[in-house]
Amino acid sequence: DEVLVVDKSTGKLLNRLPVPQPVGIEWVSPGELLVVSAKEKQVLRMNPETGETSPVVTSGLEAPMDLAVDADGNIFVSDWGRAMCVKVFSSDGTFRHRIGKEGGRAWIGTFDPAGMLLPFGIDIDSRGRLWVVEFDGLPRRISVWGADGAFEKEFIAAGGYAGSISWILPDQPERAIASGGVFELDWDRGQYRLEGTLWRPVHRDAHLGPYQDAHTRHQVTVNGRSFL
Repeated sequence: DEVLVVDKSTGKLLNRLPVPQPVGIEWVSPGELLVVSAKEKQVLRMNPETGETSPVVTSGLEAPMDLAVDADGNIFVSDWGRAMCVKVFSSDGTFRHRIGKEGGRAWIGTFDPAGMLLPFGIDIDSRGRLWVVEFDGLPRRISVWGADGAFEKEFIAAGGYAGSISWILPDQPERAIASGGVFELDWDRGQYRLEGTLWRPVHRDAHLGPYQDAHTRHQVTVNGRSFL
């Protein structure tokens, strides 16, 4: 429940600034910070010298995680819960619009690039585009959204780092399964596309618990029967 101010050269702790469950922080100017309070579900404006705060975004957030600020002072907040998108507010905290499909995409099922899942770290580049890193391994995804909020492109890595957990289907060499994801392969162009997520170990019915190793323990349900 604190923001710590640390000397970048010596590592010495300079100050402790109280904030209820701080999860995201962003410089606005030399004397001003914006901080996301997960507990209050708010974005706070903070004086980094005194620690004094005042609320900026006071409503419209369910489970905020991180924030970014564009050149015009607009505030972007990655929001979990039922939102699963990035919400955009003006500098005074007025809601403007959302980026990404409301409610995000399905945990299991067909992959929808217009939806985010667990949008985590976010930032704005020099062209005003939003970059979103998702806190997910099925798939590992970074998406890029235009200044108008339209989806532009994505970077998707396989679910794991070992070839032993990826399978090219013998009877369908244009498809592969990697850590619960189904990928479409284009051998001629050397490209791949994620079709969907078959399963994931963190869904509510995962009997082995949410932190089991997804790479070595595979649970598949067929006609109501579960196999490991």
